[in-house]
Amino acid sequence: MNPGLEIKYLTYSELDSTQSEAWRYLEANEPSGWTAIAADWQTQGRGQRGSGWQNGRKGNVFLSILSPPLRFPAEHLAALQAQLAVSAVEALQGCGLPGSRWTLEATELNGPHWGIKWPNDLVLGGRKLGGILVEGRMQNALLQRLVVGVGINLVAPPTEVPYAASWSDWETPPPTDRVCRALVDHLVRGLQNALLVTPADLWGIVSPQYTENLWGLGAPQEITARTSPEQKHTVLLVEPAEDGRMRVLRDGVPEALHQGEWVWTFPLQPTARATKDRQSTGL
Repeated sequence: MNPGLEIKYLTYSELDSTQSEAWRYLEANEPSGWTAIAADWQTQGRGQRGSGWQNGRKGNVFLSILSPPLRFPAEHLAALQAQLAVSAVEALQGCGLPGSRWTLEATELNGPHWGIKWPNDLVLGGRKLGGILVEGRMQNALLQRLVVGVGINLVAPPTEVPYAASWSDWETPPPTDRVCRALVDHLVRGLQNALLVTPADLWGIVSPQYTENLWGLGAPQEITARTSPEQKHTVLLVEPAEDGRMRVLRDGVPEALHQGEWVWTFPLQPTARATKDRQSTGL
């Protein structure tokens, strides 16, 4: 774990949701330090914008991290989200994440590739490996607390999510506890360092590494609006913006996409078609 940082690590065999348990723990204890909550299984996991995130099966990562008291300007939350995504990727790399980082030059013969799907989903082989959910307590435009949820499909993706992938699709995954503790270590250290930076300067520090790890920059992606899912659009991803939006070109016209308003079509493009059974042959 992190030397010099006090982290209380709580583990459970089953919870409704590690996020819900983190909020309950906060209300009951108001801890002054970092708290990590992991479960072998959760029955009511949730994702972004109130959607459910079903759980695959035991052996996947179900984790939430509760911050100590904060006074962080909410207007710079996108920079914290970017830092969290980068830290999660670093943790998974340290655990032996299969394949290599997605690049525009990636071919169909050397997969799988991994990356961050804007804003903070983790993808492997063009499909969702996991995600990060950031919730906060706010007062007077300042974040007072953060609860960061992380779900990673190590052994099996949710059967009802056709665009999900698991680590085991490619390789035998490492032990769940090892991945959980690596995530806690990197996420806490990343957040702690980010919180030491002047908030207005944070995006300039984290954005180069975040951008480097983003899937699809410079490549066309098919998206649909949440309000009109029958209408598909093709956009060229240009760059993420400090306010959390994604700058794109649609029909050659510059535009900025807001988080939560658009849904990406999976598998993301371009993506490697290799599987673990075909990697060695290069087919």
